[in-house]
Amino acid sequence: MPLSHGYPPGVDAIIHVASPVAGVVKDPKKDLLDPAIEGTLNILKAAHKAGITRIVLTSSIAAVADPTKGGETAHRQSFKCSCISHRFVRDYTYTAADWNPLTYEMASSGTLPGLGTYAVSKSVAEKSAWDFVKEHPEIKLTAINPTMLPGPPVQSSASEGALNDTSQMWYSLISGTTDVPETAVPIFVDVRDAARAHVLALKNDAVIGERVLLNGGSYTYYQIIKLLEQKRPELTSRLPSLEGVEDEPGPFARVDTAIAQKTLGMQFLSFEESFLDTIDSLVAIENAGKGPRM
Repeated sequence: MPLSHGYPPGVDAIIHVASPVAGVVKDPKKDLLDPAIEGTLNILKAAHKAGITRIVLTSSIAAVADPTKGGETAHRQSFKCSCISHRFVRDYTYTAADWNPLTYEMASSGTLPGLGTYAVSKSVAEKSAWDFVKEHPEIKLTAINPTMLPGPPVQSSASEGALNDTSQMWYSLISGTTDVPETAVPIFVDVRDAARAHVLALKNDAVIGERVLLNGGSYTYYQIIKLLEQKRPELTSRLPSLEGVEDEPGPFARVDTAIAQKTLGMQFLSFEESFLDTIDSLVAIENAGKGPRM
């Protein structure tokens, strides 16, 4: 049902989870910025018009990461560093008080890489939501800010273009990537934990007005490959070789998850459980005949 038609009867809360993500962007405003910002505001405006006051918004750690905090470690001189990854290679704990300082104007100029533009789309969309709440204080908003999201995909096919960008990153490790990639965002939370956080937040008034940061720990592609070699040896021939490759040493940024853990009572799935379940699910999709087998 189009938002211009209003919400169906009986709706008293909304979880807004949709926002485009892309590594390659042709038109920053059309592809990422305006859909994220206008999409968020349209949801809030329609909710306000319908008298719906409880909103849980999916934001991102990209809206939090500030490269001016904590300093970048020297080891990155020996690693190719992307616009996103360097924000997480530092001895610093990100909190809900931190914000991505990049602006709409910088992103719309086309000078940022795709993931940098995505980061701006998330931060400006979230800020727009909080500004709307200031104008309409009856709106009870909670923002959920997850880190990178591994976990079993909901897609039923692993064929080219069927997986979302994040799932495709994990799938590439067993479907043709020969070099160990740089870890773009070396901190993670399982997508199942992220989903659970939205529902828990919706039911808990103590997180109204809060940014709830989610993070289960750190990881690198090197560590994922090593884990699969040890726990899923039948996949070894499909994995990039670690011969002559060094793990990215960190330190990796920490994330203050006190609200998620103490207020919402969350415990996060481990690195091993999350990434093994991710790869196992992708292999199961293949075995069902819905994706390429290498």
